[in-house]
Amino acid sequence: MDENEAETLKEQRDFAKSPAMLYTLKAIRERLGFDQEEDEDSTGDVSISLKEVLVMYEVCRFERAKEPEEPSPWCAAFDEDDLTVKKTDMA
Repeated sequence: MDENEAETLKEQRDFAKSPAMLYTLKAIRERLGFDQEEDEDSTGDVSISLKEVLVMYEVCRFERAKEPEEPSPWCAAFDEDDLTVKKTDMA
């Protein structure tokens, strides 16, 4: 891994822990009914991870590009503010 790749990964990790992304992730969890935080007693079924949200975002983005006039169920997890935060991450 070169220095630029290492810096990019660090920036992605930092952004994932930023107040904006943590707030966005919490809002998405609540919107989908996963409003409980995972803890050590959790079975893992009560929350949704950032990685899962990012996959949902990618599918939403793909479907919006393919069929802009058709609502995608994958996009229901996001509001416009959520999408703005994610677009910031992609820039």
